[in-house]
Amino acid sequence: ELIENAFRDRTLNVLCCTSTLAAGVNLPARRVIIRSPFVGCAFMSVKSYRQMCGRAGRAGLDTSGESYIFVDARTRERAKELVRAEAEQVRSTLLADNGKALKRLMLEGACVLGEFTRQDIAGLLSSTLACTQLGAAQLGTHIEPAIQELLRNNFIQPTIPPPPTQSSPDDHEAAIPAQQQQQHQQVLVGDTCGDGAVVVQTDKVRSLPPLIDDGKGGLMLETPFEVTDLGVATYHSCLTPQEALLVHQQLAQARRCLVLTDELHLCYLMTPMFQVPTPNWTLFERVLDQALDDDTLIQVLLAVGGSRAAVRAHAQGSSVRLAPEKELALCRLYSALMLHDIVRERPMCEVAARYGVARGVLQSLMQSASAFAFMTVAFCKRMGWWDLELLLSGYVKRLNLGVKPDVLPLTEISGVGRARARALYNSGFRTVADVAMATPEVLAQYAQLGPFSAGVARKIVTNAKILLTKQARNMRKQVSEMAATAALARLPPVTLESSPKHAAYSSSPSSSSTTASTS
Repeated sequence: ELIENAFRDRTLNVLCCTSTLAAGVNLPARRVIIRSPFVGCAFMSVKSYRQMCGRAGRAGLDTSGESYIFVDARTRERAKELVRAEAEQVRSTLLADNGKALKRLMLEGACVLGEFTRQDIAGLLSSTLACTQLGAAQLGTHIEPAIQELLRNNFIQPTIPPPPTQSSPDDHEAAIPAQQQQQHQQVLVGDTCGDGAVVVQTDKVRSLPPLIDDGKGGLMLETPFEVTDLGVATYHSCLTPQEALLVHQQLAQARRCLVLTDELHLCYLMTPMFQVPTPNWTLFERVLDQALDDDTLIQVLLAVGGSRAAVRAHAQGSSVRLAPEKELALCRLYSALMLHDIVRERPMCEVAARYGVARGVLQSLMQSASAFAFMTVAFCKRMGWWDLELLLSGYVKRLNLGVKPDVLPLTEISGVGRARARALYNSGFRTVADVAMATPEVLAQYAQLGPFSAGVARKIVTNAKILLTKQARNMRKQVSEMAATAALARLPPVTLESSPKHAAYSSSPSSSSTTASTS
């Protein structure tokens, strides 16, 4: 944010950045220089090129702009085609992949609305790009199937039961006034019906739901819907409905059978289940053979639905076909074994060699697992699964940093990663306060911070003092809030005196000088 504001204010006039920043952050500029037409190993797409150079000479902010791209002899012609190419057509993907995005949009809109109807969903979809390109009539044919699928999977449920009978078209004129007319029923307590039954007092004003076409030439009352706990958990965990069903199934199974003799099963639950890489089956079999005496690995393998025979068959190259869920379980377990070694602070180079992957793959796995763990914890919280929430919440930071829980507080110091945190801990500096109170010379002598240890130690001590000051400030704020709450708790209690027709409020049982009544 500091750099962004400085560039906007022209305090900084030149900004060197990656392609991610150049394509993502809205920073208008007079001149854009692209030093290579490649993004990674792939040649730049027309959309990416126009996104990057489009910030030069932004309309309404500047009168002109320039864009340069550096190429060599091999890419000169492709670069010319890139510069001259027409803009790629933008098409909505709302209905792609069997309407996956459509159901997610409908569920998220339903969570915002609370109680909703089909008409509310139609109004929401009328503002989408898909409605503009396809038309409201064609897009509307996908609403009912999506609602029925959300109903079948228990993401939403009817607020009121559907009426037992349907009205005919002839009754429409008579039904409309009744639908628009508000009902008002008021019966005194103690009155009796014709059969002598006692009825209770009700005083409700409610409008009937609107009438809609039942698809058979008749009319029926529109049924309002509400979001279930599963739907709310899906919304707050940023999962799609399809992904949420898989997560729900895996977590529900883990609540019935969870192996806690080691962290492996917990690492498995936090391993992303989407876009899982295919294991090196030969190395997978070797890891299983080395763990013949490890009961935990075998227990987790059986708990997730895998088997040694399936891994051996893959390693031998046989054309074995497993059920998709069992194949996914084995792939996730292979990634979970990597994460298990990482959170136990095994050196990254050893983990990469053991599982036949590059270090970049491990770092990417750590980041994605940390994000997925955060989503899983949010899902458990909204589902009311506090047991799993407590078990998994401590792994969000650990997966991202690859550390044991004892050094986790030290990693909050700026400039302290997994290696330095372990070095500080093993040298006796086990808390942020220990580091803040140490001198740079003592820290450099005992912690063995590597080359330039004196300068590194000074920065670590300074950053530890800054962090300690922030923590103290937050604690003082919490103490002030608790003191204010305790002061309010010492006030005289508020009592409520009620009668069938009136309710009187007073500040104490003996005080009746100031009262307010309501009927």
